[in-house]
Amino acid sequence: MDAIITAGGVPEIGDPLYEYTQGQPKALLQIAGKPLIQWVLNAVNGCSYSDRVVIIGLPKHTPLESHHETIFIESCSDMLSNIQTAAHALNRTQEPDARAFILASDVPGITSEMLNWLFSLSANLDGDVFYPVIEKKTMDDRFPAANRTFIELADCHVCGGDVSIFRLAIASGERPIWKRLIEARKNPIKQARLMGLGILIALLTKKLTLKVAEQKISRRLRVKGHVLLCPYAEMGMDIDKPHQFEILDAGLNAKKQ
Repeated sequence: MDAIITAGGVPEIGDPLYEYTQGQPKALLQIAGKPLIQWVLNAVNGCSYSDRVVIIGLPKHTPLESHHETIFIESCSDMLSNIQTAAHALNRTQEPDARAFILASDVPGITSEMLNWLFSLSANLDGDVFYPVIEKKTMDDRFPAANRTFIELADCHVCGGDVSIFRLAIASGERPIWKRLIEARKNPIKQARLMGLGILIALLTKKLTLKVAEQKISRRLRVKGHVLLCPYAEMGMDIDKPHQFEILDAGLNAKKQ
């Protein structure tokens, strides 16, 4: 399975991470002795199911260690356009049902074992999108000071993961709702509003279960999607703020000892 890594973000003045990056790409921020994206690449390198890798937003000759054919793509105007461009590049010689991992470059805690878990689970399901979510207890037990944003559903509290699998063919065509959802990815209420009044009301009144949310969102987006409860907090532990960087930096350094 091919992998797409989004690495185009550059924190600007006023961003909580600007003090750390100083105008450089976030993906190249050094953490525990390696760039953020290298930790993600290491997970892909060791995954039993990895093939080609597309890196979006970094120069072609960026010194990174990849064990697979690696394609560098310039960043487009928005994240959805980036993903579509990468999917088109990968899908030229692929079967219609070919799938790919899509990973953020700022989740350095992920491992090959976690990618293997996601692949194995999705391999037994028919679908277009496979999206892991992490329960609040799982995240709090692993990273109690992470301060993630959770969605309170009727049957669980969850936050979204930063690694997923999608069928490459669904990236074709105009999908304005997808663009708005990605832009609102840090705001669950805004995302629910985009999904429709019924979902928003059910969410606000705490009557929306994870399974019903999966069904309603799939219909709204016109895809066959699966929301997967993930046992690995690291898959939803991205770095947006300095305290999250410090937590992961300490944890990764401890693992090296």
